[in-house]
Amino acid sequence: MTPGFRIPLSCLTLLPTIFLLPVSSAGQAQQTSAADTIAFILKQNKKPTEQCEALYKLGAFYFTTGQAENAFLVMNQSKSVAEKHDYDKGMYDAHSIIAAYYLKKGDSEKARAIANESLKLANRNRSEYGANRAYYILILLWYQQLKYDSVILISELVLEGPHEEYDSVSLPKINALLGNAYMAKGDLQRAGKCFLDVMAIAEKTNNEPLYAVCLGNLALINVELKNYREALKYQHKAEAIARKNNQFQSVGNLNNSIGSCYRSLMLPDSALHYFKEALYWFTKFAYPEDIALAHSNIGATYSDLAHFDSSLYYLQLAKKEFNDLKDTLNIAGNAMVLGGVWNVMGLPKKDRVYLQRALDELEVCQRIVEQKGVREMRRSCYYQQAVAYEALGNDAQSFLYLKLYTRVNDSLLSQQHIQQIAEMQTKYETEKKETEIGKLNAEKQLDVEKIARQKVVNYSLMSMAALILLSGSLIFRNVQKKRTAEKHVAILEKQNAIESMRNKIASDVHDEMGANLTRLGLNAQQLLQSPMVPEKEKQLTEKMALQSKEIITGMREIIWASNPANDNLKSMLGFMRQYIDRFFDGTQIRSVVNFPHDVGEVTLHPEVRRNLFLILKESLNNALKYSGSDRIDIDFHTENEKFQFKVTDYGKGLEDEKKNDFSSGLRNMQMRAEQIQSLFKLISAPGQGVEIIVEGNLY
Repeated sequence: MTPGFRIPLSCLTLLPTIFLLPVSSAGQAQQTSAADTIAFILKQNKKPTEQCEALYKLGAFYFTTGQAENAFLVMNQSKSVAEKHDYDKGMYDAHSIIAAYYLKKGDSEKARAIANESLKLANRNRSEYGANRAYYILILLWYQQLKYDSVILISELVLEGPHEEYDSVSLPKINALLGNAYMAKGDLQRAGKCFLDVMAIAEKTNNEPLYAVCLGNLALINVELKNYREALKYQHKAEAIARKNNQFQSVGNLNNSIGSCYRSLMLPDSALHYFKEALYWFTKFAYPEDIALAHSNIGATYSDLAHFDSSLYYLQLAKKEFNDLKDTLNIAGNAMVLGGVWNVMGLPKKDRVYLQRALDELEVCQRIVEQKGVREMRRSCYYQQAVAYEALGNDAQSFLYLKLYTRVNDSLLSQQHIQQIAEMQTKYETEKKETEIGKLNAEKQLDVEKIARQKVVNYSLMSMAALILLSGSLIFRNVQKKRTAEKHVAILEKQNAIESMRNKIASDVHDEMGANLTRLGLNAQQLLQSPMVPEKEKQLTEKMALQSKEIITGMREIIWASNPANDNLKSMLGFMRQYIDRFFDGTQIRSVVNFPHDVGEVTLHPEVRRNLFLILKESLNNALKYSGSDRIDIDFHTENEKFQFKVTDYGKGLEDEKKNDFSSGLRNMQMRAEQIQSLFKLISAPGQGVEIIVEGNLY
C-alpha cells in the first residue's frame, strides 16, 4: 500500500439530521420548475392552511433532495401566506427550513436571528411545537460551532419536557443531535443509546429518513471501535433507505463512508467503487466540499492500487477544489497523500524531479499542520520528508526531519501511556500505604510468635499429608496423560492412513478416468467433424461430448475434494473463485467476490471445505434460476477462528409461490451446514433479494 496520509474514519462527518424533514409525493415537482409548482399549489388549494401545508411538503422535498435554492423560494412563499392569514404553524414550518437554508449557506447569524424570532412567536402563543422547531435550529447551530456542552445541556432540557403531546417531528431530531454531540465528545455508550431511542421512534412513526440517519451514525460508532464489518451492515441498510427517500446527499455521504470502511479493511477495489458512487451523487447535486473530498479519497485509493497516474489526476483535482474552498485541514491531508505518491514514484530510481515535487507538497502540509497543531499529521509529514531528503542525498535535512518525527512520535506514545502511568502511580501509593500498615502490625505479630510456632508443627503435618495427596494425583495425572497420548497417536496414524488413501484415490481418478474421459471427448469431437457420420448420429455424438465435459467438471470437483493437499482455506477460496468465474461465464450476471487476499496457512477439515463448496454451488444455481438479478455478491471473511460465508443477490426475493422450488435446495444447504456444526440463515422478502449466510468455526 502506498505510504501517505489516510484521513481517519473518526473524522468523518456525522450524518446530518437537518435532512429529516417529511417527504411526500411531491417528487412529481422535479419535472417542473419551482415557480410553476408554487402557482399550481396555490391554485389547487383554496384554504390558506392547505396552501401552507402543501408548500411545506414541497419545500421539504426540495431541501431533502439537495435543491436548496428551490426550497428557499417555496418557503418564502409559504411564509407570506402564513403571515397574511395569521397561520402560526405555517410560520414555524417556514422558519425551520429558511433557517436551515442559511445554515447550509454558512450564514449562522441569519439562521440564529430567524430561530430566535420563531422562538419568540412560539413563547407568545405558548406553542410547544413551534418552540421545539426553533430549539432544533439553535441546537444544530451550536453543534456546527462545536459547542457540544451547550448542545447536550439544551437538548436534555427540551427532551425532559414536560410535553403536553409528544412532538414526533422535532424531538427525535433533537435526540439524534444529542447523540451526535455525545459521540463528538467520545461518549460512545450514550451516543449509541440516543440513536437507538430515535430508531425506535422512527420505526413507530414510519419515519424512514430519520431511521436511515440513525443507522448511519450507529455505523460511525462501530467505525470508531474499528468494527468495520459491523459498520458496513448499518451503512448498507441506511444507504438503501436514503436512496428510496431521495435523500441524495445522504446517499453520497453513506457511499463515501462505505468506501472508507472497505479501504480500512484493505479492499481497495470495493472502496473505489463506493467512492465513485459518492462522487456521482455529489457531482449531480453540486456539493463542492463533498466533491473535493470524494476526489481526494479516489486518488488515495488509486495510490493503494499502485495506479499512480489515476491517483495524481484525482488528487490534483482535489487540491484545486480544497484551495478554492480554503479548507486548510483537507488541503494539508491532500498534500500529504500527493507527497506520498510522488515519493513512491521517485524513490526506486531516485528521480530528483519527483522527489522535489514530493517535498513541495509536504512543505504545504507541514506549514498547515504545524500551525493547526495536528500532531498525527505532523508525524507522517516529517517521516515522508526525511525519506525524500535521504533519497536526494541531503543527509543533514533527512536527519533533521527524522529527529522531528521521533520527537512527535515519542510525544504521541507518551500521551498514550499517561493513563497507564497514572494507574501505576495509584497502585504504588496503595502498596506504600499497605507497607506502612504492615510495619504497624509487625509488633503485634511478634506478640503472637509463640502461638505461631506451635501452629507450625500442625501445619507441617498437614503439609506432609497434602504432599502425599499431591504426589498421588500427579502420578495418576501422568498415567492419564500417557493413555491420552497413546490415543492421539492411534488417531493420527488412522488419519494418515485415510489421507494416504484419499491421495491415492485422487491420483487414480485423475490418471485413469481423466485420461479415458478426455479420449472419449476427443473421439466425440472427431465423429462430429467426420462427413461420414449421419446427422442423426451427430446429434447423439454432440450429446455425448457435452456429457463428457460435464463429467470431467464433476470429476475435477471430486479430485479436489479427495486430495488432502487441498485441506486448507487458501485452496478452498481459490477453487471457489475459479468455480464462480466459470459458472457465470457467458451470462449477464456480474459477480462481486470479496475474499481475503492473505489467509496464511489455515488448515480446514475436508468436510468443512466440501460442504461449504456444495452450499456455494446450490446457492449460485438457485440465484441464476430464480433471482432475475444482474449482480451477485459472494463474501467470505474470518475472525477469531470463526468464518462467515455469504451469498447475496439483488433480485426478486423469495416469494411464497416460489418456496416449493427452493425447498429441496434449502433443506440440502441447511443439512450441509448442520453437518459441519454451522449456523445456516436465509434472509429474503419479495423484491428484496435473497441473502444466504453460513457461520461457524474454521476447525
